[in-house]
Amino acid sequence: MKAAVFTLLTCLLVAHLNGQQSRSNKCCCADKGVRSVKTPIQLVEVYPENQFCHRMEILVTSTGSSKKCVDLKSRLGKFLITKWNKTRHGRATQRNTSSCHMTT
Repeated sequence: MKAAVFTLLTCLLVAHLNGQQSRSNKCCCADKGVRSVKTPIQLVEVYPENQFCHRMEILVTSTGSSKKCVDLKSRLGKFLITKWNKTRHGRATQRNTSSCHMTT
């Protein structure tokens, strides 16, 4: 009986630790991102800080459906953050909790 309980607890602990490892890797951007985009931007996706990723992220989809992360400290990043804050100011916003999918 004790061996079965020990085995069950060990399995639960391993499953829990595996879940925590995958959860910490939910950020869309692996690096700081690009400082500018030379092709026309078709879509801007803003992911605020959440329980899965500790930083705000901005992804832009340009012509050709290529997604790129934007450096938040660049001129483009600051501009997009300002526009995003203005569009969500004064109205309820729905947080985007869907996962981001990068195409290479």
